[in-house]
Amino acid sequence: MKQIINEYMISKGIDMTVPPLSLMDADFDMFVSGLHSNKSKASEMEHAIRHHISEYYDKDPEFYKSLSERLEELLKNKDEKREAII
Repeated sequence: MKQIINEYMISKGIDMTVPPLSLMDADFDMFVSGLHSNKSKASEMEHAIRHHISEYYDKDPEFYKSLSERLEELLKNKDEKREAII
């Protein structure tokens, strides 16, 4: 699916201006801390975690399923506990 989306974007002349940054990348913390709003920081972390889970799910389904469930639990309460989540 990712390949199809990438091919579509390229065919439409849409270039990725910001390359994806892995959650495990040494510069991830620095990248997130450079974002201006807490909402942007939380969103970037959410997307990085979701991507990481989908990428590694097959290697340890039990662990990544529980991690995914924990993420969903945190997101349900995000408005109440935004600072703690960040």
